[in-house]
Amino acid sequence: MNSWAEAHQVTGTPILNLQNSGFKLFPNPAENWVKVQSKSGQSIKTIQLYNLHGQLVFKQTFAKPLLETEISLQNLPKGVYKVQIENVNNLLQTIPLILH
Repeated sequence: MNSWAEAHQVTGTPILNLQNSGFKLFPNPAENWVKVQSKSGQSIKTIQLYNLHGQLVFKQTFAKPLLETEISLQNLPKGVYKVQIENVNNLLQTIPLILH
């Protein structure tokens, strides 16, 4: 099965099945930075980080979609975050991130 074909409609927004994820996030746990990389060839359109309170603490939208990018985490407090990655087909994937 193709992971992009396994998107599920949740409140009107396509969400990826995490078992067949199209992006990887590393290192995780992270300290000063984290890299987001496409595993499926789908380009990254937007990256958002949310804290455990559901507050948006970082957002980056790319004028030209990328297959990989690095995010600086230096201004964020240590803790657990949710990284939401949107591809060019408007499919979302959420990956937990631990910041040491």
